[in-house]
Amino acid sequence: MIVYKSKEFADTRTKKNLKKNLKKVLTNSLLYDIIQLQNNKGTGYKSLKPKGIDTMANQKLTKKDYFNMILNLTEVKTNEELTTFIEHEIELLENKSANRKPTKTQTKNNDLRIAILDNMEDDKRYTIAEIIQAVPELRNDETITCQKVSALITQLKNDNLVTRVEEKRKAYFIKN
Repeated sequence: MIVYKSKEFADTRTKKNLKKNLKKVLTNSLLYDIIQLQNNKGTGYKSLKPKGIDTMANQKLTKKDYFNMILNLTEVKTNEELTTFIEHEIELLENKSANRKPTKTQTKNNDLRIAILDNMEDDKRYTIAEIIQAVPELRNDETITCQKVSALITQLKNDNLVTRVEEKRKAYFIKN
């Protein structure tokens, strides 16, 4: 049985009609309204969501988005009290998000990235293992793994502080 949010497709479907009905749902842009798919074992349908499609249905709306949607309504635009209230609420939400402090892990990762940059020499190529050995903060910490250092180096690469060079399928990193 397929359960849909939309009342248009709220009836029970058989396996025989599954493909036809899914095509109908896809063409009506109700793909993301499917809540649950049951009793379709052995039909070959592994994933109903096409990959790579980026729509608003993929993103969760925030309070700010809802307030902006309400603010754009014509009934609300005509009422001055409502518009001032909604604008004030949006301002409070922006202030709340601006005052966030970085978490303990984020500050530790920032310190590790600074330590990596300080211990790397200019124009010298490093592998991840060599970076771990060259940086005392990484070498002495037992919780540090190659994957974690790779993630930190990738962040540095995205900030254009480190360049990644690949030679014979081995990645080297050079300080800019």
